[in-house]
Amino acid sequence: MCSVTIEMPASVVQLLGSTSEEAARHLAELALIELFRRGELSGGKAAELLGLSRAEWLDLLAQHDVPHAVVTEESLAHDLKTLADRRARRATSSPTPDR
Repeated sequence: MCSVTIEMPASVVQLLGSTSEEAARHLAELALIELFRRGELSGGKAAELLGLSRAEWLDLLAQHDVPHAVVTEESLAHDLKTLADRRARRATSSPTPDR
């Protein structure tokens, strides 16, 4: 792990937590939520780094109004290709009805 030191007015630190440790934890949560929101970090990895269960991670996302599923261009393209492939397989494997 790596440590980062930042300087902030005490009044801002107090808004983040009642102790420096709580404020640091809150900042870490916010940073990981943002990386997840931007699609740069998976939810599983973020939860692991914070020591949270999946349910706790989902609760944290909900507290910050962040959807638990982030759709990126790549994930959407992958999903569309998968659907098209399934549709094509179904079309070739299903019998043609008599008319």
